[in-house]
Amino acid sequence: MIITPDIHVTAAGESFSINRNKFYIDHFGTKFISQQNETDQLIDCNFNDELVCEEGIWRVKNELDVYQEQHAKVKKARQAEYTARVRPYLEEAEIKKHMGDQAEYNRLMDLAVKEREKIQSEHPWPISPEVA
Repeated sequence: MIITPDIHVTAAGESFSINRNKFYIDHFGTKFISQQNETDQLIDCNFNDELVCEEGIWRVKNELDVYQEQHAKVKKARQAEYTARVRPYLEEAEIKKHMGDQAEYNRLMDLAVKEREKIQSEHPWPISPEVA
């Protein structure tokens, strides 16, 4: 256990954070003002701060974490939309090409490209905190 001027230890051996900007974090990421287990980690944070665990160490979520979550969400949404809305054009275009209908192949490929562009405009990438 880390003892600092902000930590009060009772006669029973319980540890409490006097400062409400220090919390004990259990392995699930739950915040406590008192130490519940020997493995609880004491960190500086506000009660409403979201936490991230990296290699077993808790820290406050930062702008880069939020950006990465948003980026992953957009990527997943785009992939789902590509599968549902673009792939059918691509598959039909390949069939038409195989059948020798080059004009229909070109038309369907153009539709696939336009649909892809729509999806990208509907699901724009988030702005990186490094750029903003």
